[in-house]
Amino acid sequence: SLSRSASRVPSRDREFALLKIFVNNPYKVLSRVLIHDLVHRDNLAFRDRSLDVPIWRLRRVIEDDPSSPCYVQTVRGKGYVFVPDADGTPFSIEGAAAS
Repeated sequence: SLSRSASRVPSRDREFALLKIFVNNPYKVLSRVLIHDLVHRDNLAFRDRSLDVPIWRLRRVIEDDPSSPCYVQTVRGKGYVFVPDADGTPFSIEGAAAS
């Protein structure tokens, strides 16, 4: 489960899987291909824009202002980076170890 400031935050399985990947790799720029491969272990073909909607949904769940994200930041031409303490309020995720 996901909590922030001791309050439970609702999320879907895909958003939770994305967040687990980011939490296990804080401050590291992760390429779209790598994120896709970690989320879709069933070897689905990668499509360049296939992460747009799941990232958007994750931002809607965890960001105060999803249009100006501070936790899941886009690194233009590279991928995404997770900044867990962007506002000083860290996330707590049970079972965050990669599986």
